[in-house]
Amino acid sequence: MGKQQPFILAFANRKGGVAKTTSVASMGACLARLGYRTLIMDLDSQGNLSNGLGFDMSDDRNITSVFRKNYKLEDIIISLEENLHMTSSNDSLADYETELNASLGREFKLKKTIEEVEDRYDFILLDCPPSLGIITVNALVAANKVIVPLHAQKYSLDGLKKVISIIEEIKEAGANQTLNLAGAFFTQYNSRAVLSQEAVNQVRDLIGEQKLMTTNIRQNISLAESVEIGQHILDYAPTSNGATDYMKLTEELVKNLN
Repeated sequence: MGKQQPFILAFANRKGGVAKTTSVASMGACLARLGYRTLIMDLDSQGNLSNGLGFDMSDDRNITSVFRKNYKLEDIIISLEENLHMTSSNDSLADYETELNASLGREFKLKKTIEEVEDRYDFILLDCPPSLGIITVNALVAANKVIVPLHAQKYSLDGLKKVISIIEEIKEAGANQTLNLAGAFFTQYNSRAVLSQEAVNQVRDLIGEQKLMTTNIRQNISLAESVEIGQHILDYAPTSNGATDYMKLTEELVKNLN
């Protein structure tokens, strides 16, 4: 029997401000601490994940250089700690996006790239840009599961509905027929706020009880501070609510996937 394919999780939401990048960094660190070999990939030309973990944004060893075949994927992977590896991105990806749009087989570029190293990992986390352009489509074609972080506010359903719609489009086109939503969760959550409860109820009605994670990420200043100094939350503030919530969420996700 061959080795099981890793869980390739695309973190996607076309709305910004939902702590998507923070969630990738935090859950990647949690998976690593739980003993899973984990790769986190920055696919956003803004490079927020790379910058937030202290990467040199001028380094040309990034995902764009792999797409352009200047490097292999294994050449740009950096070890952050035991079980946690990363690939970076910067604004060169925005320029490449135009080239990618004009190329044949454009939606399969990332999938073929990841296949080079996927047998080394248990989890690969993809930090998608806050849009549903060709880079996000690449991530969804490469992934087997989609995670949607949400901000508990009036329009939180909009981004989720759009992600669900594009998942269906990709499946119907035959680009990735096994893709499905693994779950959605709320960040910057305040259980006492009426708006938060309303958002939870709306999302539950849309995707069902099983797809709505029971763990939410409470408002926590340490999460924002950790990004500013280039560390993930488990290193910066291991006893904070942010670290506790993300570990609990990660454990819930692993249980659901298995």
